Amino acid sequence: MLWKELDDTVFSLPRDKRLPALLAKKDYIIKRLNDDFQKPWFGQKADGAPADLEDMTYAEVATRLLAVLYVTHQSRWIDVTMRNLVGDYLLRLEERFSTSEGPAMLQSFDQLNEPFAQVEAVLDAYPESRTQLLATEDVQFFINLCLRPGQKPVPFIPLMDKDFHIWFKKDSLWQAEDVDAVAGQDVGRVCILQGPVAVRYATKANEPVKEILDNIYHGQIAALLARYYDGDEANVPAQGYLGDVPAARAVPAHVAAESTAGERVYTLSAAAAQLPGDDEWLETLAGSELTWLRALLMTPVVAQDRRYTSNVVRRVLRPRAGQTVRVALEGGRPRALAVTDACGARALDIALDGDESTIRFNMYSAPRGSACQLELLFRYRAAMPYAPIHEVMEGRNERIKRFYAQVWLADSAEATEIIAQAGPGGQVHRGRAASTDQASIRDFSHAIGNVADGHAAAGGASAVAPLDYAIRAFWPALCKCLMSPVCDGDLTSLVHLSNEFRVVPGTLPMGPGQQLASEAQIVEVTDGASGRTIRVTGHVTRAGKPVVAVDTSFLFRGHAAEYGCNFKHAREPPLELVIADTAQLALLQSREWFVPAEGAQPLVAVGTTLRFDLESRYTYKSATVHAHVMTCGAVLARGPSAGWTRVADVDYEGADCYGSVVMRFLRRHGRPAGTRSQQFSSGRDLVPAGSAHMAAVRAPDNNQRYSDASTDHNPIHTSV
Repeated sequence: MLWKELDDTVFSLPRDKRLPALLAKKDYIIKRLNDDFQKPWFGQKADGAPADLEDMTYAEVATRLLAVLYVTHQSRWIDVTMRNLVGDYLLRLEERFSTSEGPAMLQSFDQLNEPFAQVEAVLDAYPESRTQLLATEDVQFFINLCLRPGQKPVPFIPLMDKDFHIWFKKDSLWQAEDVDAVAGQDVGRVCILQGPVAVRYATKANEPVKEILDNIYHGQIAALLARYYDGDEANVPAQGYLGDVPAARAVPAHVAAESTAGERVYTLSAAAAQLPGDDEWLETLAGSELTWLRALLMTPVVAQDRRYTSNVVRRVLRPRAGQTVRVALEGGRPRALAVTDACGARALDIALDGDESTIRFNMYSAPRGSACQLELLFRYRAAMPYAPIHEVMEGRNERIKRFYAQVWLADSAEATEIIAQAGPGGQVHRGRAASTDQASIRDFSHAIGNVADGHAAAGGASAVAPLDYAIRAFWPALCKCLMSPVCDGDLTSLVHLSNEFRVVPGTLPMGPGQQLASEAQIVEVTDGASGRTIRVTGHVTRAGKPVVAVDTSFLFRGHAAEYGCNFKHAREPPLELVIADTAQLALLQSREWFVPAEGAQPLVAVGTTLRFDLESRYTYKSATVHAHVMTCGAVLARGPSAGWTRVADVDYEGADCYGSVVMRFLRRHGRPAGTRSQQFSSGRDLVPAGSAHMAAVRAPDNNQRYSDASTDHNPIHTSV
């Protein structure tokens, strides 16, 4: 605990060396005080950031005093002297900001028995108090208020000075008897001494903590047995788990129900208007006993390691028209559940393993006629009534990837092999060549709402594929990237951020009768506040040559940050540097990363325009610090004939840095290189230049058409 840590590292030092030791790790100590100790650090800005007293406004001090001295949920002050301290501070505030003579707003400390309205009224009367920082003399006044004799010592630490040990330790035991007054009512913050009552039960020397806790545990059970069950465990009723006993319910209207000794069968109406409500339906399936099935269907949250998430089972089991649900029984208790859709196809099944604790939850999708299975595993923890269902996280992402490999790719064997690999980032994945035809181009164009004549060819004319069609050709290689261990995330939490397509100069557009292949690689994995971003780049190729460059990004929502796995491979945008004078020339030539080519020195002179074509590779140590940075590439000089000649190379490596010094130098002294390119080498414009054009897009009610046209059969997009 913090008390012992400071005893060992600070308070054991000679008195004159304590303050330097405290100040050396001030931020760490403030964080520990606010997180783990009964006396928090007082200084805090309105946004919650720690601060020193002199950095706080008068209003922020008043608000903070209420937060640490008034027990809001019990409407009381920690001590009446704390109320008076706040009153004296408010009087000082009025003295500072009042511009007219008259009685103070606070005439009696009793006005602070309900303090929030009174404090807010004072602050509203003096709005300058919300922006004016504490004057130096008022900082000292506040400290004197905290130290004045006759009042209870303040339950916070206002500053870090030579008397820090007094602020820290004085009057630090009462919190154990008044946990409601502790920040967050967190008993883990307080120090508890053995008083007379506790000592009565300490009858054994050096008793291990386990024995102490076991004695408390078994003693509580014995007391409950004696009070409610005559001390006989046989009188305790058996339940699947602790919870409210459900009341018997009638089967909802318009639901056909059949029941035998071994099975319950429910069939929903084919009319959507006659479907029962979600909760009513799940209550019916769960049954009237506290069983594993009821826990699975009625628990609102599921535990995933150290976090809780909404129960996915409740979402996927909502009623759908024409469904049939069968609940298999064994000894009158549920053993499995199976759902078939209105067409008779298997939609999902749930089963309890023989160990009575593992639940297998399988969902099915059939984008190509054959069933693809997604298996999720859960543990039934009857002893944890708040969250009796815990998802098995080990291997979860791999199981989800295997499902998507079946859904996205006609031949999932290669993708399944990629899932099992442990290859480095940046590996190139390739999609096999596939033939294009006029029908697929037309269907894709209609699915995305592009009805331009060039794409939806009329009269049997050959259609030009829209640029977006590249995503269909690129899809196999892209999916293999998402199967890579580098993408260690939950694909059900994946969202598509952006697509960028660039026609490779000098190539003809995509069209029917072509063999299009793809190649892709992951060039960036970065973690941020929203989750993990994955960036994939590559090309759609024709006869082995690139036709369209693709740059696409995804986000794994809620992915925990692991900066050691982050990297970025970037082709930096071309930059130009015009050498304006000899000083700038000398500055460039003094950079260690600037390596002139042999014999090219005369070409680098004042007035020369240099073009930098560079690539950088970054690995990460934290969100802002790079573990390693490498930037390299060519430096070209514009010749008298407007051509470019290679005159130097860039070769830079750095570690534990905040970016590439090369790129910082060039952005400071250079400018973006002007580049322009036409969409197609044929010069054909799909939208005539200079003409007004308005694109109207309507989101479809169902994505099935796009799913079929693009081959993206993700059931998240199409399942209803």
